[in-house]
Amino acid sequence: DDMLIGTFNATQRIFQIDFKSTFASQGYSYSIEDNGTNFAGVTGVNRFLDGSDAKSISLSRDLKEDTSKIKGFKSPANGDNQTALAMVELQFARVTFGTGFDKSSDTVYGYFDTLVTKVGTKTNSVILANESLTAQYNAIKQEYDSVSKVSIDEEMANLIRYQTSYGAAAKVITTIDQMMTTLLGIKA
Repeated sequence: DDMLIGTFNATQRIFQIDFKSTFASQGYSYSIEDNGTNFAGVTGVNRFLDGSDAKSISLSRDLKEDTSKIKGFKSPANGDNQTALAMVELQFARVTFGTGFDKSSDTVYGYFDTLVTKVGTKTNSVILANESLTAQYNAIKQEYDSVSKVSIDEEMANLIRYQTSYGAAAKVITTIDQMMTTLLGIKA
């Protein structure tokens, strides 16, 4: 850890944990709950969890192998279930979440419920916006393609049609010209 420093004096057989001098001068302190021996607390013998961060956290291997080691009491007296009751009460405890102006006080379940609702709402909003923009894009692209792109097959078909129409119109004009010539030739 960046805040603590551990030393072991082999001649006196003393293990000591202290704050580094920069943190000790700022008034930091720590405490270890004594479950029979401080050494167990310091060395992690009584730890419930393994892992170094939220991604790797898991129930300790010892407790997975023997669940009878999970104790719901502070003292070994029969009927002492203070730890278990304290854990149950945590579900009703209000905790402050956030920083600055974005602080809120809620239970862990309430905060999680609110967070999941916000994430779900934003996700749904983004999905709808994406679908709308995709539909707009496709409509604009289709219109653009119909106006700007040239189909060689379509243009060749139009060219043949116009050429045939031009040939037919030329025959009509030629026929009318011959008829006029014939009619004018009869009068003369």
